Amino acid sequence: MVKVYFELDNGKYAELVAIFDDEETYDACLPALEKLCKKHNFDLVTESVDEETTITHYTKK
Repeated sequence: MVKVYFELDNGKYAELVAIFDDEETYDACLPALEKLCKKHNFDLVTESVDEETTITHYTKK
């Protein structure tokens, strides 16, 4: 699981903006996340990787 944050340069504030099930999907979305980060007046896109946690997928019946 990859948690994605928008942060300020000074490190005083970070906001969780997305959670991805895998790094491949995160990497594909990174350019759009970087644009959105700047649009909302943040300075950095950062991530936290948790290899032990996965997102459970549910399907409607």
